[in-house]
Amino acid sequence: MVDVKTGTVRANVTATYFGLPLIGFAAQSYSTNGLPGINPNVLSNYGGTFSHKFTRRIEVAQ
Repeated sequence: MVDVKTGTVRANVTATYFGLPLIGFAAQSYSTNGLPGINPNVLSNYGGTFSHKFTRRIEVAQ
């Protein structure tokens, strides 16, 4: 394990990780085949991206 503050390396250290993975991807897409009062052959697509909200805790055994 590497101490990010000092750069020192410690061997044979046990760490327990709590929380969601730090790497991930999520996507949502909505589609409709027409809008009220408009030609039903008009295709409309909606999409968006949203940041993941997370918490994490790493406990190192001493």
